[in-house]
Amino acid sequence: MTLKLMLHGIHVQYIDSAFVYQQALTSPYKLLRQRSRWVQGNLYCIKYFKAVMTSQQIDVIQKVGILYFLAQPWINVAADLSVFGLTIITGLRVSQLLVAHPSLLVSALITGGLLFLFSQFWGFVFSAFYIHDLHMTRMTVPKWTHLVGLPSIVSYMYVLLFGSLVMAYWRKLRGNNSWVKTARQSVG
Repeated sequence: MTLKLMLHGIHVQYIDSAFVYQQALTSPYKLLRQRSRWVQGNLYCIKYFKAVMTSQQIDVIQKVGILYFLAQPWINVAADLSVFGLTIITGLRVSQLLVAHPSLLVSALITGGLLFLFSQFWGFVFSAFYIHDLHMTRMTVPKWTHLVGLPSIVSYMYVLLFGSLVMAYWRKLRGNNSWVKTARQSVG
């Protein structure tokens, strides 16, 4: 809808001080469906590519942002397939190396541990921003024991949600474009 508004000359602006309360999803399946619906929405909007690029109503910075939005499903598939492929290749090569040279086991474990810690970087960055935002909105910050796994979850979110990409592309290929939005629980 925002894209259509912009193409019709209605000014849309990002406000970084706004925040919205929302209800958390109650199951991994609901998260998978929601993410799949979002991906399919990106795939649906690709038909506006030419209109966006030729629009006199949308400035260059907005066009770059829209292109990034439209590219997300393709970037995510490429990234996930790369991670899967490189993990398999690396695992095979390391296992071959360890079979030939068992004395390298300690070095391999240390290197693997360092790579794991390095992969957590963006999870730690997200966690810091998340805790900061909770403080800024005067919301309760969860206990540290509840936050300890957050970096791993964030760092591997796109790998974990690869199923949502598969679901969205499958639905798109089959021409199934209708969705029932995620049902909300009554609050009371």
